Amino acid sequence: MSGAGGFTVWLMAASLVGLAIGGVVGKLICSLLKRSVHDVYSCCGGMLFGLLGLEIIPHSLHYYHTTGILIGMINGYIIMVLLESHLHKHTHSAHEQLGPFLLFMAIALHTIPAGLNIGITIGYESFLTTSFLTAFILHQVPEGVALIVSLSASKVNEWFFLCIILLLAGTLGMSVLAGNEIQMESVKLNALLAGTAIGTFGYVTINEMLWKSFREMSLFRFAGTALLGLLLIKMYLFFF
Repeated sequence: MSGAGGFTVWLMAASLVGLAIGGVVGKLICSLLKRSVHDVYSCCGGMLFGLLGLEIIPHSLHYYHTTGILIGMINGYIIMVLLESHLHKHTHSAHEQLGPFLLFMAIALHTIPAGLNIGITIGYESFLTTSFLTAFILHQVPEGVALIVSLSASKVNEWFFLCIILLLAGTLGMSVLAGNEIQMESVKLNALLAGTAIGTFGYVTINEMLWKSFREMSLFRFAGTALLGLLLIKMYLFFF
């Protein structure tokens, strides 16, 4: 296997490895925060907030126009509001069990522009290196942590984690192939997609993680666990 197909398979495998490592790390975090679901959720919210503020937003603002990102953020927020409203009306699941699904949607929407950009700018021989794949694996770890923490906190069967990371790897692969077929860069489209990813991430972080935990916890306890999550992400990004 060579060319776009072979590269995409390697990239999907790297994504799976990174997300799986994140799952293991996330389980360790859950074992340290056994007191309540709100501790886990506030810690996860702090991690997502750090991921947004320290990596996703600065990276997007560096490459794309601010106006496109802002429009995308509004679109992403509206999408999540409508999606959550629809799920409440048509499902009988507990409200807290929507968190992992909404988080999956946010990560998937973040994965699409990343895959398109890789596919558009692809140079297989230069990209398919040990250093690139290692960096890509490390980039996936925080998302795997957030997913498994959200699943554990919501008491959803953790076998869904395997299904979710397979779907995310598939989304990445299809995005890379689509970007390779386009072979031309649309800065405006990528800015809108990046903004949409930020909007969806922000909705899940603030509404589903931080706000719901804040309402059920003391200020000191909430601040401590949220700052723990933020510190973990900051340390991770510093070293990797």
